[in-house]
Amino acid sequence: MAKEELTLYALGYVVTDKLEDEHYIKVYPVSTIPTSSGELSIDEVVVTAATDFLEGNLNVVVNKSHTIECEWFNQGDSNRLTAPDVCKGEIVFVYNIHGQDKFWWDTAFTKPEYRKREKVLHFFSNKGEVDTEDYLSKGYFLLVDTRNKMIHLHTADNDGELTSYDISLNTLKGSLLITDGKSNSIELASHKDTLIINTNANVEVNTKNAIVNAETSTKVTTGKCTIISDFCEINP
Repeated sequence: MAKEELTLYALGYVVTDKLEDEHYIKVYPVSTIPTSSGELSIDEVVVTAATDFLEGNLNVVVNKSHTIECEWFNQGDSNRLTAPDVCKGEIVFVYNIHGQDKFWWDTAFTKPEYRKREKVLHFFSNKGEVDTEDYLSKGYFLLVDTRNKMIHLHTADNDGELTSYDISLNTLKGSLLITDGKSNSIELASHKDTLIINTNANVEVNTKNAIVNAETSTKVTTGKCTIISDFCEINP
């Protein structure tokens, strides 16, 4: 795609909410077909919650046959892999290569008040050389997903790192999980009101004073127990 051949075709309204993980949307190019009347009233679609180009509110009535399918064209954030979850009525830029029946879209304005749930994935490469095979496993990524109620941060271990790390926050389930590539993990399981720690070797606490209050019971299962203390009281 030669950059100089890609031109701005129109400003348009999104006709339906973009589907999850989809890059294509239907757009009504209002700056190319600015009004809809007469024949355009057949099979019309009412676009609500729209704003005009001067920030005024309005309703737009469009005809299905005058919408165009556009593929997402990411021109502002090369690390973003998911298309913005634009909603019905949002304004987008529509681009075209002259002589081809192919259209691309990108967001036109920052309008968070018109967004619904979103899924945003940013990826950062961790490779020393260009390698197109299995590239997603060779980078760091950050996923913020209000559709599925999740935030996930991942680091890779393909470039000399000791291990990989994953921090996953699942607000629907109620869980904050931190794991590494060696199967060590810490989970704050809010759905169980429980803190779960799993390590391959040791759990070490270094502090001046340690207080443990277990209202109901305490259970310790171990092969050997050693207490080193200058003074120890039980039921003082």
